Amino acid sequence: MSPFGRKKKDKEVTADTKESTPSTSIEAASMYVRFMELSGLMDVTPISEEVRKGNMVVMDVSPLVQQGTETQTQLKRAVEQLRAVCISVGGDIGQLGNRYIILAPSRVKIFRESPSDDAEISPPTSKE
Repeated sequence: MSPFGRKKKDKEVTADTKESTPSTSIEAASMYVRFMELSGLMDVTPISEEVRKGNMVVMDVSPLVQQGTETQTQLKRAVEQLRAVCISVGGDIGQLGNRYIILAPSRVKIFRESPSDDAEISPPTSKE
């Protein structure tokens, strides 16, 4: 008997009757934040897929920045492609310092202090 004077009913647990408890499962979340590295143009596709699925991506661009000036064109092209993906899904893109770029789905907007911060994102440059 329960403390409220009623007898507990035994329920068969199915996918429809599961109790709502916090879960660490990715499938339970409607959106999640994913950390990914951009080390070349081949990484653009998996990063784009995450944004199209409605997930937020924190992208580390330091592998390309550290390689020097020969990869700056590759980095710029990758950022332009990812910006186009964000625009196509109604999302947002923002830069955090010289190391990270955030790609947000349509449900998330990146706060900017002033309208001038909404200017184009320029790929980070290495400090040589």
